[in-house]
Amino acid sequence: MEAQNIDRVSLIGHSLGGGVSLQFTIQFPDKVDKLVLVNSAGLGKEVSLLFRLPTLPIIGELLTRPSRKGTANLLKECVHDPAVVTDELIELGYSLAALPGAQNSFLSMVRTLGNFRGIRKDVLRSIVDNFTTITAPTLVFWGQQDRILPVAHAYVAEKRIPNARLHIFDPCGHLTQLERPEEFNSLVLEFLAG
Repeated sequence: MEAQNIDRVSLIGHSLGGGVSLQFTIQFPDKVDKLVLVNSAGLGKEVSLLFRLPTLPIIGELLTRPSRKGTANLLKECVHDPAVVTDELIELGYSLAALPGAQNSFLSMVRTLGNFRGIRKDVLRSIVDNFTTITAPTLVFWGQQDRILPVAHAYVAEKRIPNARLHIFDPCGHLTQLERPEEFNSLVLEFLAG
C-alpha cells in the first residue's frame, strides 16, 4: 500500500484470508474503509478434521500429497452442492497443490496456526481480544452448511465486531462465493458502494 501510495482499502478475505484481513484491520484500523469476511478463520477454535489431521507428523505429509482425487475430495467437502465442483475446478486446484513447495507451505501454515485440537489459543487471542479496535463497517458472510469452519463463528463476529452485519447463505458450504456467486457479488457491491 505504501509503495503504491494507497492510504485506505476495503478488504475481502475468505477462510484463512479472512483471518489475515482481521489481523490487518486490527493492526492498521486507520487503513481499512470496509471489511468483508467470508467464512473467516480467526473467530473460533473449531476447524474441520481435514485441517487438523495435517498438523500431525507423517500423517500430514501423507494426507496432503497432491493428487486429483484428493483435490476433488477436498473441494467436495468445502461445498454444499457437489455439482459446483467441476473438472476444470479440480484441475486448477490440483495444479496449484502440485506446484513446487506448495505442500510444505501448506503444512507449515496449518502447523503454525493450529494443532490436532484446533486453532491455537495464541493465534485466536491476537484477534478475538482486539475486536473492539475494528472501526471499519464489516459484512460477514457464511454458509449455513459450512463443514470447514462452523457457522457458530459467524455469530461471534456479528456479536463482537463493532458495526458488523451478518448474511447467512442457506443452503451453502464453505465456498460461498463459488456456490452463490450472483447473490454474493450483488451483496458485496452494494456494501462497498454504501
